Amino acid sequence: MAGQPMPTAQIELQSTIASTPRHSWTFDWPSIELTARELIRQATLERCRQYAPAQPQHDATLSQEAIAALAEQGRIALPARELTSVPDPEEEVQFALAAFTGRRFLLLAGQRQIRELDEVVTLSPLAPLVFIRLIPLQGG
Repeated sequence: MAGQPMPTAQIELQSTIASTPRHSWTFDWPSIELTARELIRQATLERCRQYAPAQPQHDATLSQEAIAALAEQGRIALPARELTSVPDPEEEVQFALAAFTGRRFLLLAGQRQIRELDEVVTLSPLAPLVFIRLIPLQGG
């Protein structure tokens, strides 16, 4: 298959909480058929890449001269903050797989609900993939 473009898929994350924004992205997949396990793995790794922290754009410290110059302009910007810990993508994959088997989210391929990790999903523009995170309602 050298020279042929990889299939692409559109993934949409939804939540049962109305105020939670929808996340959607398109990316390449290694094959047109995947097990639910591999699909969840790939989607989780892509989400980790999408939400990786940006590198700081300026030095993390301000000199006395920089503070004085910024004060004259009427604004002193705080230094960029770095995250002290970045989630491990493989741990996130294991968490996502456990969430799927624990029925904390649904995976839909078109109109079909995928129920098992070893179930094969065929990627197709006619059958969009949707992950729906389930949130327990307050009060029962």
